Amino acid sequence: MPTQFQIESIGLAKTCFPQKFGTPRQAGLAKGCLGKIIFQNQNDITSMLDGLKDFSHIWLVWWFDQNTNKVLKSKVHPPMLDGEKKGLFATRSPHRPNPIGLSVVRLLECTKDYLLVDGIDLVDQTPILDIKPYLPHTDSIKDATATWPLDKNQNRLSVEITSSLEEKIKHFENDIRKEYNHSLNLKEAISNILSLDPRPVVYKEKPYKDDYKIAFYNFDIQFVVENNTAIVKDLLLR
Repeated sequence: MPTQFQIESIGLAKTCFPQKFGTPRQAGLAKGCLGKIIFQNQNDITSMLDGLKDFSHIWLVWWFDQNTNKVLKSKVHPPMLDGEKKGLFATRSPHRPNPIGLSVVRLLECTKDYLLVDGIDLVDQTPILDIKPYLPHTDSIKDATATWPLDKNQNRLSVEITSSLEEKIKHFENDIRKEYNHSLNLKEAISNILSLDPRPVVYKEKPYKDDYKIAFYNFDIQFVVENNTAIVKDLLLR
C-alpha cells in the first residue's frame, strides 16, 4: 500500500508564462524567460537562504498543478520523436505518478522576499516545493550519454521579427525592467521561445496557416509558421 505524505509549498513562481502554451518543455532552453520565486509563510526564510547567492544556478522542485489528465499512461509520445512511443520513466512527460517537476535555472538575485531567476519553464503561479543549489562537480556528468533526443538544435525554427516591431519591443522591455528590476534583450527572448516550435505535434504534421498566440510577460506574441520559419506578425498588449 502506498505511503501517504503531506507536502506543502514554500512559495509560488511568478513567471513570464501566463499559460501553458508556449512555455518551454525544459528549463534553460530560452534565455530571457524571467521568473520570481516568491516565498510564503516562511518566517525564517532569511536564514534558509543564507549562502544560496554563492551559486550561479539552482534546482527548483515544483508541482504540476495545472495537469488535467487523470489517466496515467505507461507509454507516451515525446514531442521530438515524431510519434514514437517511449516508457513514461524514460521521458520528461508532465503526467507522472506524482506530478513533481525539477528545473535548473540561473539565479540572478537572492533576497528575503524572492529569488529572481532566468531560463524558467514554469507557468505563472506554479507551487514551489523546494530549492537546492546546483553543484557543477556532481550535477554535471561529463561521460553521461543519451541516444535521444538528438541534437539540441534539432527541429528548431528560424525566427523573423520585422523592424516595424522595434518600438513595441522597447516599450515592453521597459515594462519588464520595472516589474522584475532586471533588464533583458526581449527580441532575443522572443526568438528563443519561438525557435523551440511550441505547436502541438498534430499542427506540425499538416500545413496549417493559422495564426498562433503565445502569452509572454504582459503581451501576446502573434505569429505564423511558414517553411520552418516563425514569423512574428504583431505583439499585442493584454
